[in-house]
Amino acid sequence: MIQHNFKTLCKSALALATLLTFLTLPSAHSEEALGSTNTSQSLPAEESTPTSVLLKDRLEALKKSSASLSTRYDQVEHLWREVVDDNLKSHGLGENIFKMAETERQLRYRLLLQVGGLRAQLFQECLKSNCKPLLQISDELVADLIREVQILPYRAYALISTKIKDARDQINSGLKGWVELTRQLFGILTLIALPFIFFFFAQSLSRRLENFRSQILHRSQWSYSQRTSISLLILRLNPYLKWGLMYAFIEVAESIMDRSEIAELIFFVGLLKIYFLYRISLILLNSILTYLFQREGLESYSLKKEKINSSARRISLILFGEILSLYVVSEVLRKALMYTLISSGILYFNILFFLFEARRWKEEIWSLSDGALPESIMNFSHRYENGIFSLLLTPLLGILSSAVIVFEISLTWLSQFDFFKRIHSEIFKKRLEDVSKKSEKEFTKEIPEEYKSYFSLDDTFPTEALVKRKQEDAKKIVEHIYGWRDERIEEDGYVVTGAKGIGKSTTLREAFEQLDVEKKFLIRVPPKITSTKDFFSFLSKQLNAPLTSIEDLVQLHDTMESHHVLFFDNAQNFFLGTPEGFEAYKTLLECVNLPTTKLFWLFSFDRRSWDHLQGIFGKDHIFGKTLEIKSWNDVEIQNLIIQRHNLTGFELRFDRLISAFQSSQDQGGQVETQFFRLLWGQSRGNPRIALALWLSALTDLGRKRIFVGVPEFNRVKGLSDASDDSLFVY
Repeated sequence: MIQHNFKTLCKSALALATLLTFLTLPSAHSEEALGSTNTSQSLPAEESTPTSVLLKDRLEALKKSSASLSTRYDQVEHLWREVVDDNLKSHGLGENIFKMAETERQLRYRLLLQVGGLRAQLFQECLKSNCKPLLQISDELVADLIREVQILPYRAYALISTKIKDARDQINSGLKGWVELTRQLFGILTLIALPFIFFFFAQSLSRRLENFRSQILHRSQWSYSQRTSISLLILRLNPYLKWGLMYAFIEVAESIMDRSEIAELIFFVGLLKIYFLYRISLILLNSILTYLFQREGLESYSLKKEKINSSARRISLILFGEILSLYVVSEVLRKALMYTLISSGILYFNILFFLFEARRWKEEIWSLSDGALPESIMNFSHRYENGIFSLLLTPLLGILSSAVIVFEISLTWLSQFDFFKRIHSEIFKKRLEDVSKKSEKEFTKEIPEEYKSYFSLDDTFPTEALVKRKQEDAKKIVEHIYGWRDERIEEDGYVVTGAKGIGKSTTLREAFEQLDVEKKFLIRVPPKITSTKDFFSFLSKQLNAPLTSIEDLVQLHDTMESHHVLFFDNAQNFFLGTPEGFEAYKTLLECVNLPTTKLFWLFSFDRRSWDHLQGIFGKDHIFGKTLEIKSWNDVEIQNLIIQRHNLTGFELRFDRLISAFQSSQDQGGQVETQFFRLLWGQSRGNPRIALALWLSALTDLGRKRIFVGVPEFNRVKGLSDASDDSLFVY
């Protein structure tokens, strides 16, 4: 397929290259050959035939006219007919245009374009305001259509003839002209070669992406979800890559040409853009039809693959032809009579074509609608499935089914954002609560302590069973400490903060176990160490050294032969919220701010406690970096619970209160995903609260089976809804 497409592109480009070799030879007259399409631009004042001068003066007068719209249009229409008839009669396609005076050619071409542009502008204005019946069938309407058809190739002919004359003039001008002609030929050949070079680059990039996709699927060290997501993304986008890049390249080339001597050739570049859009639309339509019939199963899709390809190709070709014809007419004749008639014809043709195409897919559309639309609508529709009304009913059902599917896809895509996840979790919670009022649990037996032990709310769970978060906070801490040890980082302090239960202690423990230094201490600070005496007594026990003052710590530091890293978990226990409760914390600050080189201090604080300390002592009262542990996302909450559950050896069963929400279109795992998203939403991304909610939803069925029901939201409601002051005191 790729080889066939490339051969087609080569043939098209070769033909275009042959044409452009003659067309894009710039000269001093190239810009004037066609002239500006802006209707407000004035005409050159060189000598011309009396007829051309007269027509030019009339055009200038019409631009300044203050007559009514209908009158102005009639006057411009009459002038346009004279200009067209004059060009076709005196200098038609059969006459040798090279014998015409240069100034006369310039004037006639520019006059033709400007009158045509003004006519199209007034035509559209009159059509919108209904100033007169422009499309009423008459002899004049038919004559004007014939004029537009006759003048349609005139612009290209004028461009070609002008370029050929410019090339002859350069050849006849001697050596200097030959040198200039050679330079221009080299430039144009380079311009022609660039799309081919870029096409090979795009193809190479596409192949590399496909190889990369194959590698990550088979040998990548990434997680399964990451590999799957990236692989699917490449699989979906790669077919569009080369054509999308070629379209972008043509856009850039068009903007460059617009400011060059060959600006008039942008018309031909536009044709290439339409072709690349056709290739993109072909792939897109194929993907859409494929997606629709994969809903019926892969077997159904494989049987209809050729039908899908044929339909996508047919629709794309029709769209390509329609856009191409509108583009050519609008560029050459502007949006006047022929453009309006073609636009209207395309509209009616597309309606008939849509009805015809829907009839081809009648069986598939009705099958798709049965699964997408409500049963009541389909029961009513099936009454007219085989009658004459089915000609209109089938495409209508296709539109409605497609709209429903697009809506479902949009909801799925929006569910990746936290805001919509929270809304969905609240809706799910409300539905659970409504159903739970009508039903009672069949089992009320408490879950065994053996199971509960795997969901401990403290941080003593084995490190190898911990969920690896995307943020990799422990890795950041370890890298900072290594930077300090290697004297690349000056700060010897580090603060980890976050909400209670968010995972600060676990993060410290992970960092502690990953850290490879000779002396490291993981210190859990007990409550109510508020005096200097208590502080040094506690520190002495942890470091196994007699410490009673700052001086003792300095002496101990001077005797250290290796780096010492101190992890203080729950450092908010060094103070109380009273005027006398900050003595120990102030002593701690004095120790941290000593000019030491062998001691690194790391602390974890509850976010409210840390905010309180910053308000009293200042934002940067500890010399070092601050890291805030972010809330967990729904996937991390689900992984945390499922990973711990898998270690228990118990079987997990969701009860009918939850399974009742599964619609006929839901796939496996949707109910579980929504349930864990509910836990995430109600816990605000706090793993400790999520674990408590999880345990509250469970009931023991016996024989190592766990029954999942409705969580007891009131159990954590007080904590999740508490004020900032209450959370701080807690």
